[in-house]
Amino acid sequence: MKRFQLSALALAAVLAAAIPALASAPAPAAGLDLIPSDALAVGQVRFDRLKTSAASAGLFHEADAVSADGNASRFLKDAGLDPKHDVDSAVFCLTSVAGKDPAPLVVFEGRFHPDALAAASVTRGAVRIDAAPLPYYRLPARAGEHAHEAGAVAFLSPTLVVAGSEPALLHALDVYAAGTAGLPAKGFVSDAVGRVDTHSAVWAVVDTARLQQLHRSAPSADGTAAQLAATLRSLSLLTFQANVSESAVSVSASGFAPDEETRQNLEDVLRGVLAAWRMSAQSKNPELVSAIRKIRVAQTGDGVTISGDLPMETFRQKAAPSR
Repeated sequence: MKRFQLSALALAAVLAAAIPALASAPAPAAGLDLIPSDALAVGQVRFDRLKTSAASAGLFHEADAVSADGNASRFLKDAGLDPKHDVDSAVFCLTSVAGKDPAPLVVFEGRFHPDALAAASVTRGAVRIDAAPLPYYRLPARAGEHAHEAGAVAFLSPTLVVAGSEPALLHALDVYAAGTAGLPAKGFVSDAVGRVDTHSAVWAVVDTARLQQLHRSAPSADGTAAQLAATLRSLSLLTFQANVSESAVSVSASGFAPDEETRQNLEDVLRGVLAAWRMSAQSKNPELVSAIRKIRVAQTGDGVTISGDLPMETFRQKAAPSR
């Protein structure tokens, strides 16, 4: 009997020690570990690579504007966060929960102070929610926004912060706790990621066919932009990647379709877009015309690719203060 009691006590002790681990899943190690396997689109922006480029002044002028805003500046100070120095990358995705419209999710990687971020959020109206595999904070609704439309954020660790719509964030936490997060070894989006260089400064893949099924956008007005939008809705996949150098930002985007007619339509529309852009640049930015002429459009197997280099001066001009 005594041996049974000791065994029962030992088992109880083991279960008691295991309860906290079962109640709260450990934080993921990287942003891609949190992406639901059923994601419609996945991408990444590597700010750490962009910061060291000559394009950083133009690419980060929006961050400077945020820091200059009084309310935003106070939040950043309270949270001990400097976005330009503390955020290394952002992994983003679109996910659909229960067949509803796609919802955005972003996982920031860098160096954070979770307690300070949480405290700064709570003092501004955020509410902590513990009814999830990992605690998160429901952000206050903005003017004209319903409570269920408000965003949410989870300060997972000193290296990861995830934010987005509340349904998308809950879905990501649930599938992560269930061990089914992360892109599978085989799958449409996983195979699509293999088409891009994931070491690029920026990359993205979009399952346009599934996205179109879930969210049919209204037709836009006439013109080149409308033709491009209509053609993109006929594609099965979109990919994008960009890299930076001292003199240029190199971009490449591809659209894939199983039939030749759609691919030919896409090629024709892209050439029309370039022609319209070139004509506009002749009067507004003549230096850009030669760069536009060098942008290439070509069919490559089952897709059409547009690629070229944008002069670094374009981004410096964006960063220059208006007079």
